[in-house]
Amino acid sequence: MINCNFFSVLILRTIKLYFNGDCYFMLDENIQLNKDILTFMAGKKLINELFDYTFSLKDFSLTDQEIALLIPFFLTTFSTGFQDTALIRELNEYYRKTLYYEFCLNNRNNFYLENLIKVLSLTPKINIMFKDVEINNPGWKNNVECNT
Repeated sequence: MINCNFFSVLILRTIKLYFNGDCYFMLDENIQLNKDILTFMAGKKLINELFDYTFSLKDFSLTDQEIALLIPFFLTTFSTGFQDTALIRELNEYYRKTLYYEFCLNNRNNFYLENLIKVLSLTPKINIMFKDVEINNPGWKNNVECNT
């Protein structure tokens, strides 16, 4: 479940760290994981897609509650290969209704929801693109060693 949605959940969990066209995620030793470092690691095309997706999602000014409900919604919507599909459908329906209720509480109109759905429909693509990143990135050759 998390394997299919790791990157979309990570984006939701860190969305507030994306602003001014960059990412401000801090690593150990006070190193900022910014757009340049991400581009070096994953390539320009993927990072441009990531930033387009993230900032499109950020434009919706989702509340903390909406973000929190989107995570289990993603997990029950964009995952496959379950043994108990009826239970997953039931969970998805519960989170979908709860998310819709939260949107209603926040006075989100149909136009807002239709546009949000368009952006959210890109979620599987983002996850697949990240899963397909070649670990042996040619830019890393002779620069990074992993001790196993």
